[in-house]
Amino acid sequence: MTQLVILEDAPIRLEMFKQELAHVQFKITDNVREFLAYVKEAEEAGTLRLVVMDHDLGQTKPGVNGENFDADGLSGTEAAMLLATSVPILIWSANQGGASRMVSTLKDKGIHAIWVPIWQGNELAAIFRKVFPHA
Repeated sequence: MTQLVILEDAPIRLEMFKQELAHVQFKITDNVREFLAYVKEAEEAGTLRLVVMDHDLGQTKPGVNGENFDADGLSGTEAAMLLATSVPILIWSANQGGASRMVSTLKDKGIHAIWVPIWQGNELAAIFRKVFPHA
């Protein structure tokens, strides 16, 4: 009964999600294809309430400055282009250019998306508390 799907690669942020969301059923991955499958599965089950996406995914792709990709060479931008969902999307990334592209791509598809910079962790926590209040 997945309520939240997260695309993220940084171990420190993964731990933060686990602590902040201990009462929420969620899946985390740093792989775009796996992320898309998790979202589809939760959408089809009717349990998905929020999606959180990072842009840079840990591996530097040769010849591309300042952007990181998953093991398949995909970033959050490609995830946004391929994503189909009816729930809000929260982009949580330090990469302003990548986050902006993701938000624009999602909004062009009619998906509600906002960017919360990583350095605004308190805002992210407030959103989580609003979407997933403790039972």
